[in-house]
Amino acid sequence: MIAIVVTACGLYLLLKPSNVNPGTDTARLMLSKSQVALGDTYFATASGFSPGENLRFVWTGQTAGQTNGVMGVFPADSNGSKSHGPIVERDPLGNYTITVTGLTSRRSAPAGLQVVQPGG
Repeated sequence: MIAIVVTACGLYLLLKPSNVNPGTDTARLMLSKSQVALGDTYFATASGFSPGENLRFVWTGQTAGQTNGVMGVFPADSNGSKSHGPIVERDPLGNYTITVTGLTSRRSAPAGLQVVQPGG
């Protein structure tokens, strides 16, 4: 009896679907740099989204006041990923959050960016 249970459990682990709960992937956003100077470029790479899903990249920042904007909306590739860039930094010095959101799944992921003085 015990051998049957152990065999059944082992068989389940070998044959279970690799994606038991579709749609629960974790969204991620990686920036090629966490600190940039005015005029520098960087890339923002999103993953963990649905293939072909439109992804909105936005920024928010705390400078002299709250600032924000949309960087663009781009479709994810067949793996649910998208690399956006090169992005030329033109915003005032300060700390920013870049966020990507899947427009269908509503999954989102943030990444921090600091804009510094050139040569600093």
